[in-house]
Amino acid sequence: SILKKIFTKWPLWVSGAITLLFIAHPIHTEVVCSIKSRDELLSCFFGLMFLRSILKTKESSSIKSVLFSCTWLMLALLSKESSVTFIGIAALIYYFTEDITLKKIAIKLFPFAICVGILLLIRSFILTGDTSYSRGLVIYNSLNAATNFSDLYGTRFKILFLFLQQLIFPVFLKWDYSFNQIPIVSLANPIAIFSMILHLGLITLTIYLFRKKDPMAFGLLFYFITSVITNNFFIKIGATFAERFLFVPSLGYLIFLAGLLAYLFKAPLEQAVTNSKFKITFSILFISFCALTIARTPIWKNNFTLFTSGIETSPNSARTNESLATEYRIKAELATNAQDKFNFYKSARQYSLRSVEILPTFTEAYYNLAVIAIAQSDTSEAINWYKKTLNINPKYKNAIHSVAVIYMFKGQLDSALTYLNDVRKYYPDDYSEHPNFSFIYLTKKEYSEAKKYAEIGIENDPMNPANYRNMAAAIYQLGDTSKAGVYWQKYLDLGGK
Repeated sequence: SILKKIFTKWPLWVSGAITLLFIAHPIHTEVVCSIKSRDELLSCFFGLMFLRSILKTKESSSIKSVLFSCTWLMLALLSKESSVTFIGIAALIYYFTEDITLKKIAIKLFPFAICVGILLLIRSFILTGDTSYSRGLVIYNSLNAATNFSDLYGTRFKILFLFLQQLIFPVFLKWDYSFNQIPIVSLANPIAIFSMILHLGLITLTIYLFRKKDPMAFGLLFYFITSVITNNFFIKIGATFAERFLFVPSLGYLIFLAGLLAYLFKAPLEQAVTNSKFKITFSILFISFCALTIARTPIWKNNFTLFTSGIETSPNSARTNESLATEYRIKAELATNAQDKFNFYKSARQYSLRSVEILPTFTEAYYNLAVIAIAQSDTSEAINWYKKTLNINPKYKNAIHSVAVIYMFKGQLDSALTYLNDVRKYYPDDYSEHPNFSFIYLTKKEYSEAKKYAEIGIENDPMNPANYRNMAAAIYQLGDTSKAGVYWQKYLDLGGK
């Protein structure tokens, strides 16, 4: 109904065909099959309801109808922040469906700008931590590896080309495009040059057709506006590329495609219902999309099938290799047969090693190698991998903790304390390591120190039974046997054995 209200001269058949192609497009497989992409589905649904409501608002511009539109927009924004681009689509709709000035468009958009302000206010209260470290990691966005202007924008143009390639020719789809599946290229790269020329041509075409209010201009602008936040060209985001980024923009591409077919067939879309070329082309596309989608869907059956397929489609991705390594490690941990366990750990190690070969600074892969070594009772190798993790990221808490625990069991208590102190240095409000502090001091027979750490642990982490156990042991050794019994009972009450 949205397309029909925007393009009033189109027969219902054309709007229906575009809708069917949107539903069947293989690029949407990730969004539909991945639990993570529920935000994309909700964002799209609420965003489209917002567009539908503003089309109705043209007929009734009451405060009630504006509030109704704002409600849909807020739901879209709360589902996914990139929904802010729907405000740009609203401006586009006003221009294409009304004889209206830019000033009036700005006035109509003002209530929606308030919605964005509310979202930013909510965001400032909720997101208080510093996420700059993770955003700057190469593993998530290959652009972080670009060291100069040419490499940065060469790769950006390559990504823009990938956006169009996967929309137009959605055959070789992948679940992951992180480092180094999309290598850094300079502006002299042939694909970057072709992408630059292609996009300049599309922008020129958009400008030429915009004044005519041609559907192709609407489709192109819809595509550009809804992809501007995720295409990494102006803003680096937390991923190099993902097929889910094309979920909403694909609708703009399909609208442009309908207009392009009208131009190529030299027949206006108003005649599509009687023109066999339109029907044949749309039918072929729909059948092809359905076939590709059906073929792609089983790959998303579970993590193992997905990550296994990723090794074939994204062999140069460190993240793909590490994800499969983790799956094999989990299989090994669950295996009851000794030979299966050995084989699974062997595969896990193989893919983790391949992962660090692709990206030598990938801490998760080193950490996984350490966990595998622990499972195979090779603590010396585990320490080596943990230390490589910490050389890259000294604040990797799980790695610090694990090295400390290994040293504790080896009886190298001073080495263990060195790493535990690192936890306290980097995470001063974290009291989860206090049982280990007090345990080490108990072992060293420094009972006053053991008591001190147990007291701090009880005060800040009162539900951890280990704190009460250590307190009982410390004050027992200090001669207060009756009070030690009270703490020991508390330890038992909290599930201690």
